[in-house]
Amino acid sequence: MIDVRDLHFHYPCGKGLDSIDLTVQPGEFVGIIGPNGSGKSTLLRSIYRDLRAQSGEILLDGKPLSSLSYKDSAQILAVLSQENEMSYDYTVRELVEMGRYPYAGGLFERSRKEKQNESGKSHSHKNENEWIETAMEQTGLASLTDKSFFALSGGEKQRVLLTRAIVQDTPVLILDEPTNHLDLRCQMQVFTLVRNLDKTVLAAIHDLNLASLFCDRIIVMKDGKICMQGTPEEVISESMIREIFGVEAMVMDHPIRHKPYVIFL
Repeated sequence: MIDVRDLHFHYPCGKGLDSIDLTVQPGEFVGIIGPNGSGKSTLLRSIYRDLRAQSGEILLDGKPLSSLSYKDSAQILAVLSQENEMSYDYTVRELVEMGRYPYAGGLFERSRKEKQNESGKSHSHKNENEWIETAMEQTGLASLTDKSFFALSGGEKQRVLLTRAIVQDTPVLILDEPTNHLDLRCQMQVFTLVRNLDKTVLAAIHDLNLASLFCDRIIVMKDGKICMQGTPEEVISESMIREIFGVEAMVMDHPIRHKPYVIFL
């Protein structure tokens, strides 16, 4: 469970987060929507420790995030952020394997005990390799195993980083606009895959229809505050879109999924 209590963060320019209270239950898929500059990424960056809030508290399963080591918190939550720049050119397989780093003694190495398949260990080295390969199959990376990360398209890079987050095998996934660089087919594949992972997911999402189709609950942010939250049926409305985004839209019933479906006017 993620529990955010009275969180405040302000950049030098003054914009940031103002008194954020938020709870994400185990196994819940929660989407955050809002215009650019509303605080979506700032909130997520505070949760995955890229930013330190001026006040307030973040709890993971009842434990203060500040009391956990970075390695311990990396075994609880995995992150797919908007940034995908690398200072060194790795292969696709090497980058995906980095998802196992929080459990190993060093980069690209497994502990001696794990390699020896010590009794009581949940994953043998062989099973870990099979698991990584299965994840790469699921995200369409099997044919790119030895390809340079620098040679990939924006969408391919995003799939590599998502796969790395998946093999990190954490109960929580934090996704900051995970389908920004993906085409329509890949967007649906990514959200379907994440939805079926049986993890707690907190995701900033630009596409209102994707948020409506895949999220259990939606949080609406504007000017660093949470304006409303609820199920897609409770949140996605013509008046909300007009008030928060400043555009006119029709909201209809999706003919198959029976979720709110937005047509922009």
